[in-house]
Amino acid sequence: MIHFTKKQFLYSSVYLALFIYPFSSIEVYAEQATELSDVQVVGKKKKANRKDNEVTGLGKIVKNSDSINREQVLNIRDLVRYDPGIAIVEQGRGGSAGYSIRGVDKNRVAVVVDGIPQAQSYVMQGEHRRARHGGGSINEVENENIASVEISKGASSSEYGSGSLGGAIGFRTKEPSDIIPEGKNWGITAKSAYSSKNEQYTNSIALAGQKNGFEALIQYTDKKGKSTKIHKDAINTINYEIGRLGYHFNESEGSDGYGSWFILKNDCPNDWSACAPQPEVKTTKDDLIVEKIKAEDYTGNERVIPDPMRYKTGSLLTKLGYHFDEKNYLGFVYEETKQRYDIRDMTTKAYYDLSEIKDFERGVHKYSKNGNPLDGLYIQLNESLNREQENSNDDFKKGIGLRWARAQFFDENHKKLRTGLVYRFKGNDNSWIDNLDLSWDNQKIILDSQIHNSHCSEYPSVNKNCRPTIDKPYSFYGSERNTYSEQHHLIKLSLDKKFELYKTKHHINSTIGFDLFKSNLDRSDYYNQFSAIKFLSIPINERPDASKVLGTKTNPYRDHFVSKVITEQLCNDNLSAFRDCNTRTIKGNNRFVSLNDQININKYVDFGLGIRLDEYKFRSQDPWVSVKNYRTTSWNMGVVVKPIKNIALSYRVSTGFRVPSFQELFGYRVPGIIRGEADYIYKASDLKPEKSLNNELGVSFKGNFGALEISYFRNKYNDLITVARKEVTEKHRIVFPQYHNSQSMEIEGINIVGKLDWNSIYDKLPEGLFSTLAYNRVKPTKVSYNSGLTDVSTYAFDALQPARYILGLGYEHPENKWGINSTLTYSKAKNPNELVQVIHNSSGTVNTVSNTKRTTRSWYTIDVVGHITLFKNATLRAGVYNLMNYRYLTWESIRQSTEGSINQHHDVNNYARYAAPGRNFVLSLEAKF
Repeated sequence: MIHFTKKQFLYSSVYLALFIYPFSSIEVYAEQATELSDVQVVGKKKKANRKDNEVTGLGKIVKNSDSINREQVLNIRDLVRYDPGIAIVEQGRGGSAGYSIRGVDKNRVAVVVDGIPQAQSYVMQGEHRRARHGGGSINEVENENIASVEISKGASSSEYGSGSLGGAIGFRTKEPSDIIPEGKNWGITAKSAYSSKNEQYTNSIALAGQKNGFEALIQYTDKKGKSTKIHKDAINTINYEIGRLGYHFNESEGSDGYGSWFILKNDCPNDWSACAPQPEVKTTKDDLIVEKIKAEDYTGNERVIPDPMRYKTGSLLTKLGYHFDEKNYLGFVYEETKQRYDIRDMTTKAYYDLSEIKDFERGVHKYSKNGNPLDGLYIQLNESLNREQENSNDDFKKGIGLRWARAQFFDENHKKLRTGLVYRFKGNDNSWIDNLDLSWDNQKIILDSQIHNSHCSEYPSVNKNCRPTIDKPYSFYGSERNTYSEQHHLIKLSLDKKFELYKTKHHINSTIGFDLFKSNLDRSDYYNQFSAIKFLSIPINERPDASKVLGTKTNPYRDHFVSKVITEQLCNDNLSAFRDCNTRTIKGNNRFVSLNDQININKYVDFGLGIRLDEYKFRSQDPWVSVKNYRTTSWNMGVVVKPIKNIALSYRVSTGFRVPSFQELFGYRVPGIIRGEADYIYKASDLKPEKSLNNELGVSFKGNFGALEISYFRNKYNDLITVARKEVTEKHRIVFPQYHNSQSMEIEGINIVGKLDWNSIYDKLPEGLFSTLAYNRVKPTKVSYNSGLTDVSTYAFDALQPARYILGLGYEHPENKWGINSTLTYSKAKNPNELVQVIHNSSGTVNTVSNTKRTTRSWYTIDVVGHITLFKNATLRAGVYNLMNYRYLTWESIRQSTEGSINQHHDVNNYARYAAPGRNFVLSLEAKF
């Protein structure tokens, strides 16, 4: 168990008391107060605020397109920049693996768009624990397509279903009414933006119109960018000098027939005298070549500048609809989004250094006179590639030449296709229903990941597209491609009704749905390719001098070589793990029904209750895949008590669940196990859904002065799934590692959000002057692992963001002509105690380890953003971030090097590579007509 003091919470409470005191005597009506973050989302028919789905609004953040534009959001990382307690999980190759909220992340935080689940994070099981075999990324939602987003912190499965263990992110895409100005029949929105930190260009245009009941929206967004830059000062933290292996000629005459001179018949096929003897080539520490190189060209574990990346995204959103009358509407949606990330892993050394010199001692150190002496130096590998029995009993051997630069490239290609229909009915005051939505959506998401290991360009140049050829001895290329896809066919019916009953006001929403889904993992282009050479000795009777060969300059070795490009397919469909290239298919369905009632009992009390029933069925043709069925019930309850007009006390309790992911259902496959032979000892995973319970208590103050909300929460997580072994007592019994419900843990925290209108507090101050405050602190209180398991550890809290303060001071012109806002972000250091794990080993021993070598210090940064209306239809926005050019590292970046992170960065010798950008700017121009 991890113990923490409560001083932080005590201090926060004292500060808040001092903060609240000036407003304690203000008397205002609750209905006159501005609801904290109760943002009304643009649109004639759809509104969104933080109490839409849950009566208290605790843990809810709602943003619309206007607030997204004001915050200069150009990607999903910018979306939660000023929301403490929420962070993006980096996938390690340019993409992201979801969000982290309240101690959990990835598949434990649901991401839905228009009610449709987005792709799960599916990580390929590597050939060894250090392998970065890819996957793990989710499809990133195009923020320009979004009209509003609700971030729900805490268990939210009664609202969002499976995966809402620690929270959920719910996006709503734009409708024609989001583009068409009120009172007009058409609208155009055009936006262009540039961000200096990653040289990203964003261009987006949306056109919408309505006439005679018809309406349409078409929007296209294009983005191009590079990897995010780090602070310039971080680049100077190392000396960019390398020592790479060179060569020398071994001109030894030798003795006892072991000289080093040779002639190759390939160089002089018709006349031995046409070729002069050549000495073999060797490399020693005296041959080291010392070079000074540019920081951007440096490769190896001490590299500081992030891996070079180029990315490009394109997204098309189309919505068409027809209003038959005021009550009936039929709509169609088509969305296509493509994202591409091209990355070179610069931690892979392009050269060979002294630590690898012994690898080049083996082999035949001979080379063609028409080639390069470096062709005689290569790493000889043991495995035989191909047997040419008709020519010789010798084998072609694997070899990787010193001549060729090593390079590793990652390609990530993501594609989302969605088509859908929706029917909407809007009743009148006397109708049995206020709103009815019947929708059908077909969504397919493809996440294509490929690794290229290209050792076939002459150092120092590299080329992802190079391939081994016979004129490039010992060149090499390796490829592995994993294409993960998810498809959903979702039918959903939602009913909405407001009514009064016994002097209480009710707002009931009910949803019933059926989701037919399919998960596929295809493995292809999984092979190694070599330019191999086989050396053959010339028979004695074919030599000009039949005497004993000494390898001297006057009597050299005489050989002949054969070159061949050989492709080695790595798939082995009989094996269960990484060499298995059979398509991994899991199908299933999810049936669900939910009911939510928000009740206004009187002017003092609001009450809410929601319940959702889910049934999941999975099936697969693979007998080693878990195909269990699951039934779960999730619920939420909330109450708001308003004892006086400007104060409200709120309590929320909710549950969350997550059925096993497709990766966990497929199971952990032990390398080397053969299908059909090990069926009797291999056991598929036998899992229960993960569960969570959220309790949250809050107090809010609202008035003309602004609003302030303080909440305390406690979250419990049970039956978290991880890889472990079942504990056995029988001797000599083999127990393979597998996914198990292994871990449980608890956290608690405090969250504060507020906004002050200074003109309402003191009328001498200008109208439009405001301040904002946000604070979040979470700490673990209990950790444990389930009994009956070994090789299991307690939960590591690397998904917990360090405590963070967000303070803002801004001015907004009353007529919205211009505005400016400065924001101070202060983050505390990451607590290393949160990263300590207790491990119960299969040997019976228990030890304590940390899952990281490095944490982060406290840091701060100041951002300034502003906007000005150039003319009626155009707005210019600009922002300067990290105004003071402060050098710092965020925990979200450092986390990529921790144990258990997706595509973990190993052997990081210089953590300056994770430094945040220095001073940078964003500029955007938006026009609306």
